[in-house]
Amino acid sequence: MEKVQHDKTQMHGIMAAKDGKVFLEGWWEPFGSRYPHSCHSMGKSYVCTAIGIACTEGLLSMDARIADLFAEELEEGKISQTDAFERLRVRHVVTMTNGMDHMSELTDDWIYQYLKNPVVMEPGSEFLYNTAGSCLLAVIIKKVTGRDVFAYLNEKLFDKIGIDPASVVWLKFHDGNIAEPGCFSLTENNLRLGMLYVNGGMWNGEQIIDRKWIEEALSVHIDNSDFLGGEDSRCGYGYQLWKCSYPGAWRFDGGQGQFCIMVPEKNLVVAINEGGVEPHGPGRTLKMVYKYLFEEMKEGSAQTDEEEYNALCACLSSLRVEETPPNEHVPIQDRFSGDYHVTEGTATPWIGVSPNGFNFFESFYDRTKKKEMTDFSLCVEKEKVVLRVDGYADFYAWFDGQIRVHLTDSVLPQLNRTYSTARFLDDDTLEITIHWISGWFVTVMTFRRNRDSSCTILASKNILNEQRPFFTDESKAILTAGIGRSDEKQPTL
Repeated sequence: MEKVQHDKTQMHGIMAAKDGKVFLEGWWEPFGSRYPHSCHSMGKSYVCTAIGIACTEGLLSMDARIADLFAEELEEGKISQTDAFERLRVRHVVTMTNGMDHMSELTDDWIYQYLKNPVVMEPGSEFLYNTAGSCLLAVIIKKVTGRDVFAYLNEKLFDKIGIDPASVVWLKFHDGNIAEPGCFSLTENNLRLGMLYVNGGMWNGEQIIDRKWIEEALSVHIDNSDFLGGEDSRCGYGYQLWKCSYPGAWRFDGGQGQFCIMVPEKNLVVAINEGGVEPHGPGRTLKMVYKYLFEEMKEGSAQTDEEEYNALCACLSSLRVEETPPNEHVPIQDRFSGDYHVTEGTATPWIGVSPNGFNFFESFYDRTKKKEMTDFSLCVEKEKVVLRVDGYADFYAWFDGQIRVHLTDSVLPQLNRTYSTARFLDDDTLEITIHWISGWFVTVMTFRRNRDSSCTILASKNILNEQRPFFTDESKAILTAGIGRSDEKQPTL
């Protein structure tokens, strides 16, 4: 537990189980055991599990042709594909061997974009990480079962292995289809899914997924040794999961270190949520788990050491993310208080993820709410500043740097737990840092007063990448009214 808290990550939660029994669990406050956390691409493994169940039920075959499953869309879009496309099958999509030389964009018509993307290599021959293909798997489930992935897993899996559907948030594209990178789940849920695979698809005596399918899932189907990334990204790829550098280990894997690591021979599963800084942070976390947990673990009954056990309990009870240093150097400037109207640009506080230069999460924003911040107010008080966005989203940012969680409405209303801190960088610059507890998402809002009484706003969203830590949007606003007043009914939790 000490080694896993290295300098290239912010740990959020960890659980570990051996022989079906949990022996370690801890969360760094304000993250907790009952808060859904972003899975990112670990959601691919949830979708692929649904593929395995559908195959087990005889509703789908891994050799089903994509051209047959999407014949209607191909005809409707008048799509002409290559001869190789005719040989593209479900197993190729599952193993990231779609035969395409690039991933199609996940735009509003993303299904057609995928189907139009030329298959230029023989399917099954080359590894190319393809999230659009993973999203297509969710549509395939809908086609063969008549239900979306979430509903199908609710019925066929979640209740059986102890996952409460209310503890899973699954965002959708605007066409109504489940978004594979939009899965948010508990650390424990991820652990349970890993335990199902370690158990060969069986739970409480029921063979939920065919054992042979699980064995195929935990097998190398394609050489990915040329893939960019650390050692653990180049050891081979199975069914929407990765082979690890540790002998016999496999993992579900999501960006910035959302892991479920499985060692079937040891009947061992470890689930982790973190904010690891790419490219080295998540890989270092894996190395810490291998070295200080897997390699130190001995088979057989463990002897109880009361002193060591108490030390572990004390460690687990004291887990907490690092707080922001309090605002001490610049006096509080209440002249920032007032109502503002945005006149130029777009700078918003919402959750944003930008792996390829654009905000991917905009695909999931609630379109009944304003995506772009048009009006906001600031109320600067002695202890805090209240930022209200477009009359419905309130952020309470404290000058002392302490963590106080509250609920904040947003364009992703299902993900509403936040905490914020504030400080003045100088007499004319206010900085508000917003943390979204549904993952490692942070937005830094900087308000700079100009000589003409206008205000320049910078919204920087973290990427957790050493080469590019943030992507930043800029806007400009004018003061429209005087000093504002905060809501006395602050929903602090």
